[in-house]
Amino acid sequence: MKIRIALIFFFTSIAVTVLALVGKKYNPENEFVGSWEEIDWNIKEAEKSVVTNLGLVATSTEEDRDSIRFHTAKSWKFRPGGVLILQDQHEEKELEWRLKGRGHILEITDGMVTEFYDINLLSDEKIELNYIAPSFVKDYARLVIKRSS
Repeated sequence: MKIRIALIFFFTSIAVTVLALVGKKYNPENEFVGSWEEIDWNIKEAEKSVVTNLGLVATSTEEDRDSIRFHTAKSWKFRPGGVLILQDQHEEKELEWRLKGRGHILEITDGMVTEFYDINLLSDEKIELNYIAPSFVKDYARLVIKRSS
């Protein structure tokens, strides 16, 4: 009887250890970490407010520029710890990122404005993100980025 209990305890502890190591090893955020290059913005009849919030339309005044979040960066660098560096030819921005839900929603924030993207495709070489617009907006915008070599 004591041997049976000892064997059950032994195999249970091994199973728990293996499951903990396997579960800890896979983290979908690790697939984002690295440098990515923007290759496509696909906007299908998106309303002007969505396009402006995504930073795809230049604003006429400096006041408008401060109130709108621009990220038309060519380079996206996802860092561990939730740091996202967006770079283009003229400027660099540091934002925060994290995965929400069951790892299928990407949240990007600068502390003032928060945007959500549905992860349509996540592979070693390419990510397709669909912008989750407010409920009153019917159309969509899709961003495709590929891993930098």
